[in-house]
Amino acid sequence: MKHGSIRVAVASPRIRLADCKFNGKQVMETIEKAEKQDIKLIVFPELYITGYTCGDLFFQEALLRYAKENIKQIANFTKDKEIVVIVGFPYEYQGELYNTAAVIQGGKILGLVPKVNIPSYEARYFSHGRKEAVKVNFLGQEVYFGSKQIFECINIPNYVIEVGIGEVNFASKATIMVNLSASEELIGKADYRRQFIKSSSLELTC
Repeated sequence: MKHGSIRVAVASPRIRLADCKFNGKQVMETIEKAEKQDIKLIVFPELYITGYTCGDLFFQEALLRYAKENIKQIANFTKDKEIVVIVGFPYEYQGELYNTAAVIQGGKILGLVPKVNIPSYEARYFSHGRKEAVKVNFLGQEVYFGSKQIFECINIPNYVIEVGIGEVNFASKATIMVNLSASEELIGKADYRRQFIKSSSLELTC
């Protein structure tokens, strides 16, 4: 951090519904642009790798497999890069599907954070995320999966990230709270979301 600050970017590139390869490429191209601007943390929307509105396509094993493979490809792309990348995708664990954020840096997936509070219109597809983190095998890499995770940088003091999706109560001592919320737009939803983030930031001094 420089003078207690760090450059953070929120990105929402073009997207093609259920086209994981195209969307993954958009992520990697955006990472390259962000690196040139000395951005240290970049956040993409929830379920960006597949698109938020896939509906019953979320039940397709092929879509879930391609989503995982593209997350792994993005991780490989960040090898030798300093930037932290957080991107949403659907993740299946023990027969349940979770709206999940992948935290990626330096060629590795640092953690998988599921959405805990699932609204009624998502409940057909996604389960409420587990809070306590467990180790899972993600395409050959051992990764923690659970909402109670913080990500602390060894080299930069006070650079501590907590990740959530949608309605979530941040409670850790992290200095940066990341929320991937990207549900369909309703009248007044953007203003509500902005106020929710402001309130959380004020309450937690982050």
